[in-house]
Amino acid sequence: MANSYRQLMQGASEHDKTKIRQAILDIGLIRQDLPEKVQQNITDLAYMACEPLYGESPYDFAASDLSSRLQQQGMQLGLEKEYAHTPSANAIFLHRKLGGLFLLAIKLKAKVDMQNLFSAYNKA
Repeated sequence: MANSYRQLMQGASEHDKTKIRQAILDIGLIRQDLPEKVQQNITDLAYMACEPLYGESPYDFAASDLSSRLQQQGMQLGLEKEYAHTPSANAIFLHRKLGGLFLLAIKLKAKVDMQNLFSAYNKA
């Protein structure tokens, strides 16, 4: 699963939504049998969530409105029946942890060069 997340982040840093879609399929965030519109919207949401990897660097977590944009988009998608898909428990727990780290970075007013940090691990 770690390699799939690396592919997701690499796809985001390269603005490659095809790579992102394949990664989220591998992770189990979407299924191949979901409607194309659903797959595309969740791919777009995953791309948005990776903004620190392709946005302005260093990424200023305190100045970012990413968490509210993700919440708004996620709530909007969650109201539609065709989005009724539960990812694996591992993915859910990992995303909760990532969300908590993001909120901690906001509270700490962190400014982190995420692109440089990720590039060091992307070579592996």
